[in-house]
Amino acid sequence: AEINRMLVEAGVAVRALVPERRSLEEVFMALIEGSDQ
Repeated sequence: AEINRMLVEAGVAVRALVPERRSLEEVFMALIEGSDQ
């Protein structure tokens, strides 16, 4: 709510704030990135 208020006060038109979701591939790659260390 705070982020939305700040954006609106700054003149930014906000339709929705949606959390970013990573794909299964992105999660998998993040898990195995350092596995060979």
